[in-house]
Amino acid sequence: MTGNEHAQRIARLARRPLLVLAALFIPVVVVEYSDYFSPSKQHWAAVIEYVIHGIFATEFLLRVYLVDNRRQYMRENWYDAAAVIAPPVRFLRPLRERL
Repeated sequence: MTGNEHAQRIARLARRPLLVLAALFIPVVVVEYSDYFSPSKQHWAAVIEYVIHGIFATEFLLRVYLVDNRRQYMRENWYDAAAVIAPPVRFLRPLRERL
């Protein structure tokens, strides 16, 4: 089995669990950024958000690692890379505003 076949198998096996995590991600973000919920619940929502994002990033990086031609894979799947990179970058915005 080639690296590309392994990456496709990982993507196929992870599709449903990642879809469930994506559906959970929306209410978690709502809880985290809503003033309606207590700070404790907002904190746990943030922790859950980081865990979910970590799972997405791990799955993506595993696929990138397994493919034969990483450069071509990144060109063809740039939207996955953007989805993995964008959430951590948004947390840098407050640091930029302080400078």
